Amino acid sequence: MTEEGVLRSHSIKSKDESQLKGLTGNKDNTYITKQSKIESTISSGQDFRNPSGRSEEEILPDGFPLSSRLSITDQDWTDWNDRTAAANIFHHPAWTELLSICYGYQPFAFALRNPHGSITAGIPLMELKSISGKRRWVALPFTDHCSPLFNDRESFDELLRSLLAIYQQSDLAELEIRWPTSLIPGIQQSTQFVLHRLPLEANPDKLYSQFHTGHRRNIKIAQNSGVRIEQGVSEQHMRDFYRLHLLTRQRQGMPTQPSRFFRLLREILLEQDLGFILLAYREDACIAASIFLKWQKTLTYKYGASTADALQYRPNNLVMWAAIRWGCENGYTIFDMGRTDLDNTGLRRYKSGWGAEEGPLTYSILAKEPLRSGSGHLMLWMNRIIRGSPVWVSRISGEMFYKYFG
Repeated sequence: MTEEGVLRSHSIKSKDESQLKGLTGNKDNTYITKQSKIESTISSGQDFRNPSGRSEEEILPDGFPLSSRLSITDQDWTDWNDRTAAANIFHHPAWTELLSICYGYQPFAFALRNPHGSITAGIPLMELKSISGKRRWVALPFTDHCSPLFNDRESFDELLRSLLAIYQQSDLAELEIRWPTSLIPGIQQSTQFVLHRLPLEANPDKLYSQFHTGHRRNIKIAQNSGVRIEQGVSEQHMRDFYRLHLLTRQRQGMPTQPSRFFRLLREILLEQDLGFILLAYREDACIAASIFLKWQKTLTYKYGASTADALQYRPNNLVMWAAIRWGCENGYTIFDMGRTDLDNTGLRRYKSGWGAEEGPLTYSILAKEPLRSGSGHLMLWMNRIIRGSPVWVSRISGEMFYKYFG
């Protein structure tokens, strides 16, 4: 993200959104919440914008400027997101609503205004608690990256100074921004990840010619093996994805997100035309599937899953190629392939082989104690247990503990 010229007013329209069968929704990217769906996912009497039930005075420390704290669905904030070219799906209120409803986190936007009342800088945040009960602010949990949005460098620096001052007078154990920031006193830098982004263009065949020969070969293997791609957002599509996702997480030794997370993701994002699922089938069996989110000019790869006994047909390569081609044909300019652990050289090569540009992904953290590298003890313990256990162990452990990994 550049330091100037970030804020540009424009409308974003896909060239041909109708190419994605089964997707419906408003075409001007206006976010609409279906009240009936919200009511079906929250217990009676609970406000989806404040699932913790805490008042604003409890959430924010004394001295917090009233104009700096906004509801995540505040009209000024959503308009600011719509006008800001650097915003992506993780800045959209639908993403924070999903996390809030599913995990009970408290969402809000931290924003600065000029004397005329216009927002000049801001960032979405969520308050969550560790398993030991310590309070944290994160932008954002379960999110690869979430950059501050700003008009100019001065606004950006003032936003950081304000956050630092608030943190210092609060009882927060940690404040984490999943993006690089200025090296001002008190901010620690975590450099455990890299980010891959593929610039898209109108002609997908030109990009295809630049893929690594291994990717092009695997695409042809999938096509010659009778693998076909289907795209959609139906309940059946999500069930097919989730079945594969459970198998994939078990192989990786990872707890699986609660099933309600993907049900809510489909209702809150996919049904509102903010994403879709691509599924690979062979002989009517679903053997691979991935979830992609979309907003502004960025198409984002978020979740992928497959069955191990069909990997010889290379379905994941065909799914990825279908997504890249769709992004090109529908006017998207960036394909965000997400973060990768720095030491995962195999996955880094795989993403770079598509022509994606790799760059460091730095997280900026205010913490009372020095940062510790690597996974927590709970996650390491769960990795060992889950890999050698039935699939249901991954699912149950996620239902019980996943909210604490944000």
